[in-house]
Amino acid sequence: MKRIATFCCALGLMCTGLAQAHWMPKEEMKVGGIGAGSTLAEVEKTFGKPQKIKRLDEGWIRVVIYEYSPDFQVTARVPSEEKCSEKNMPVVGFRLRNNSLATPSGITVGMPYSVVEGKFGAVERSTDEPRASYSYQAKNSAVEMTFYVDDHNVITEIYEGSEL
Repeated sequence: MKRIATFCCALGLMCTGLAQAHWMPKEEMKVGGIGAGSTLAEVEKTFGKPQKIKRLDEGWIRVVIYEYSPDFQVTARVPSEEKCSEKNMPVVGFRLRNNSLATPSGITVGMPYSVVEGKFGAVERSTDEPRASYSYQAKNSAVEMTFYVDDHNVITEIYEGSEL
């Protein structure tokens, strides 16, 4: 009986921890009004023509990357069998490495991560990659926003992406 009570307490604590996970609203996972779900037509209307366009067709997936500078790229992706024009392809993410753009709440590269933490709560620091980062999920969505930081916990890159 004691084991069952201990198990139930442990399970309850785990569920409480999951319920207190910090999420970021999907509406916040944008820069300059563009993020996952926007189309490349909307991207071009907002930012103009890109400096470079990279097109990849891997046979099962079609990817288009609009590169506005080495510090700002927007990626769109569809299954190869989906017949849609390039302009109508949905954005699946972006990479921002300068402070030329900001999220709707004003977060940008160069700010301390503590600003993000103050608005959306703390998440575990990941050191799986060569750089440390903090990632937030959008509720009921595969969209994720990651803030890469330097040794002083200052944001060096904002990445938004989706695995789907």
